[in-house]
Amino acid sequence: MAEGVRPEDYCDEPAEDEFGEIIKCRSDEREDVQKKTFTKWVNSQLAKTGKPPVEDLFSDLCDGRRLLELLEGLTGHGLVRLERGFTRVHSLNNVNRALQILQKNNVELVNIGAADIVDGNHKLILGLIWSIILHWQVKDVMKDLMADLQQTNSEKILLSWVRQNTRQYPQVNVVNFSSSWNDGLAFNALIHSHRPELFDWSSVEKKTSAIDRLEHAFNKAEQHLGIERLLDPEDVAVPHPDKKSVILYVTSLFQVLPQTVSWEAIQEVETLPRAASASITRVTTEEHYQIQTQQRFSQQLLSPGQEELQRGLSPLLPGSTSLESYQAALEEVLTWLLSAEDGLQAQPSISNHVEEVKEQFHTHEGYMVELTSHQGSVGRVLRAGAALLAEGNLSEEEDSEVREQMTLLNSRWEHLRVSSMERQSRLHEVLMDLQHQQLQQLTDWLDVTEARIKRMGAQPLGPDLEDVKHQVEEHKLLQEDLELEQVRVNSLTHMVVVVDENSGDSATAALESKLQVLGDRWAAICRWTEERWILLQEILLKWQHFTNEQCLFDSWLTQKEELVRSIKTSNLKDPAEMAACLRRLALVKTDLDAKRPTMDKLCSMSQDLLSSVKNKEVASKLEARLDSFAQRWDRLVQSLEMSSSQLSSAISAVQQPEPTHSVTTTVTKVTTREKVSAMRQTRESPPPQKKRQVVVDSELRKRFDVDFTEVHSYMTRGEAILQSPEFSVSRKDGSIQELHDKVQAIGRERPDKYRKLQEATRTAQTLVEQEGSRADDIAQAAEQLNQRWVGFCALLEERLAWLAYQTKVLAFYSLYEQCEQAVDSSENWLKVQAPPAFEPEPLKVQLDRCREEVARLASLQPQVDLLEKQLKELKEEKEGEEDPSTLLDADISAFKEHYQKVLEDLRARERQLKLVLESLPPARYKETISTLLVWIQQCEAKLDIPSTALTEYPVMEQRLKDIQALQVALAEHQGEVDYLTTAVEQVFQKAPPDISQRYRSEIDAVMARWRRLGTTLADNTQKIQELMAKLMQFEVIL
Repeated sequence: MAEGVRPEDYCDEPAEDEFGEIIKCRSDEREDVQKKTFTKWVNSQLAKTGKPPVEDLFSDLCDGRRLLELLEGLTGHGLVRLERGFTRVHSLNNVNRALQILQKNNVELVNIGAADIVDGNHKLILGLIWSIILHWQVKDVMKDLMADLQQTNSEKILLSWVRQNTRQYPQVNVVNFSSSWNDGLAFNALIHSHRPELFDWSSVEKKTSAIDRLEHAFNKAEQHLGIERLLDPEDVAVPHPDKKSVILYVTSLFQVLPQTVSWEAIQEVETLPRAASASITRVTTEEHYQIQTQQRFSQQLLSPGQEELQRGLSPLLPGSTSLESYQAALEEVLTWLLSAEDGLQAQPSISNHVEEVKEQFHTHEGYMVELTSHQGSVGRVLRAGAALLAEGNLSEEEDSEVREQMTLLNSRWEHLRVSSMERQSRLHEVLMDLQHQQLQQLTDWLDVTEARIKRMGAQPLGPDLEDVKHQVEEHKLLQEDLELEQVRVNSLTHMVVVVDENSGDSATAALESKLQVLGDRWAAICRWTEERWILLQEILLKWQHFTNEQCLFDSWLTQKEELVRSIKTSNLKDPAEMAACLRRLALVKTDLDAKRPTMDKLCSMSQDLLSSVKNKEVASKLEARLDSFAQRWDRLVQSLEMSSSQLSSAISAVQQPEPTHSVTTTVTKVTTREKVSAMRQTRESPPPQKKRQVVVDSELRKRFDVDFTEVHSYMTRGEAILQSPEFSVSRKDGSIQELHDKVQAIGRERPDKYRKLQEATRTAQTLVEQEGSRADDIAQAAEQLNQRWVGFCALLEERLAWLAYQTKVLAFYSLYEQCEQAVDSSENWLKVQAPPAFEPEPLKVQLDRCREEVARLASLQPQVDLLEKQLKELKEEKEGEEDPSTLLDADISAFKEHYQKVLEDLRARERQLKLVLESLPPARYKETISTLLVWIQQCEAKLDIPSTALTEYPVMEQRLKDIQALQVALAEHQGEVDYLTTAVEQVFQKAPPDISQRYRSEIDAVMARWRRLGTTLADNTQKIQELMAKLMQFEVIL
């Protein structure tokens, strides 16, 4: 039986490009098939640029990275750089960049936001990929042909091409991109029409299975046409294959096969019935059933809504409908109609919260889809009733009853349809009001926040450390507000929009434009917040570092000032005391020389801080502090000179002075003031480029000056890095990556600078040849530059070798530490283990865990051997140089012994647990001892029950029989006791002493109760027999 109008028929689709719609149509997208097909297409595009494939289309696209890689390959040029982080904000920024690229390439996106992709919305991710496929696979491939034919409907062109090329195959009639392809004949015919040499058409006709025919077509297309297997036969061999997947594959065939389409083929497609040529039918909300008169039923004159309802149904033949079948169908429809009415009534009242209203909207949408799916059933019942009336075979009563039933059915259906549509309209109205309120709230919040960040941005950073900390706290409050507002933004990214015929695309475009503006403003605020946070953290760190260094230098300077003041320089008469004071001054001088770089460091840190802060007030304060330090430093130097001079004069007056150098000749002032001034000048304007004084102002001298200055500057910069104190410190941990990158950068520049050196040397030689002795200064400078270059290159090679060796050392110690931690972990695990369990199940758990630990530690053996090999190679590499034992002090022998000992202890533990497990008695032992103890307890309970005085012989006789029965049962259980004793003896022979003792104690307790029970039964039997004998004698006497 043919299907009625499907739920997807309620989608509005522009006539000029029906399959170009992306998101507007709310229908079942056959997610599983589309996901599989689209994933294959995406991976085929990524493979063209050497990118790794995606595994899960929904999760791999969430962070936007793979999406940007896909667009980079499709657009053919590099895109903007990716966000480095992995937070939600970074993912949103990446996806927003991808959406902007799509918009720049005129890819139509409807109701797709960055949050939808980041949140993994399946439906919208498929819609996004389909829009990309449409642009770069479908329309891009067909744009030339469409331009030639002056056509805009790409689906119509593709269908015309298919029908034109399959016209000669009578079994093939392609009228759509869904059901016309499920038997596999259309695919084979399309390939065979262009490449008949690939296979015999009769071989396809002989195949009885649609899957076999589809497999045949896909194999031929892949092997001979180079077309990726985007479809699987089992996904196509269904009543209604996924339309988009079929279009994608047919477009791939169109791309590699001849692309000619005649006007006749296009006109033929245009004359096809609408239900055949379009898989999506426009259905307006005004179309519904109308039953007005009995004559219209008998003549089957249906309203437009009924005609739409019955579209696609085969006509009923006269006599094909009986009253009984009509009544059965009517009862079934009325039953469903009653449940549908109850379902509509059961829906809750419309909420005032936007998320709840969205949920209600989508729930009711599903309800509407269900109504649509049953629409055909209602139509068939009405059509069957009309056929019965038309035949005229009904009695007057039956005729009246049928007409009344049809009127009632139509009335209830109409009422249900109208009520559901009114609720849908009301839901949409409320939802749009709430969403517009959200939009207005977000707009207001953006206005306030933009003013807020404008004020924060205009506020200068600083001028003190506490002010920066306050600004950091203020920025944290802004970040918290952003996180709270993110909830509203996420809600708006899932905004529900219903497009009707009145508003059309213009309303959607206006709303999209508004959302785009709000999204851009939101993204700008997020970006500013993140960049501002990074800047504040950087400034705070620099400021704290500068403050710490400043405090330490201030403390040191104060200490030296007090020390100099404490040294006596007058009223000294003892030469020895004078010499001692002079030596103390010399020590202070040495400390000054050593501390001089600290002043340079403070100046550099101040310069770095000011470059980030850019605040004149901060600059003034820092300069004032540095000026203060410079003045104190100069005063300290002057005081040191004066004291040294006084002591030297006093010593000269006492004895004949020897030709010695005064301390004052070695103490040099640090021109800190000049450095601070230079720093200020550097900030205000860049220093002028240094120029050599030349005798002859010639072009050659200018060229020499430029090359000389460039090479000289390169070596100066490089030596500052290569002579860093870090190269004098070998290390076992940490990272040298930053130092390695700097040296590598110097090495990459060397070839270019060497060419400059050669050019400068050749220029100097030319000048010497032309000017003679007047160019001696040029020749001397060139010679010195070459000599310096040789030393610089030797130093660079030395540092590169040091870095390579240090990298090996760090790798060695990293592996060494990992192995040590693994061994220590196993050793600690072994120490905390409980004794072996007495029960099989927990003992098996202990054994399995021990085996895992043994396997894990044993797997380290190759790494331990590698450590020994690496250490030997490292020592051999430094053989003949300095003693490497200070750096390579790892005792591999001791570590291997420790490793072997822990591994052996683990294996001993494994053997112990295995022995205990094997020595435990079988499961029958537990069952037997449990059963026996229960029986003994029951017997003891019976014997413990107090009995009344036995004065009657029958009672005594019955009591005796009960006890004798227990004695018989006791004898029957003797076999179980013997088994338990034997089992315990076997455990005693195999198990460790503590296990054996435990089972020995258990069986001893059981045997004690067993023997006590036997004794009690025997005693009771004897007593009762004696009493019975006495009672017998007494009765005889009486």
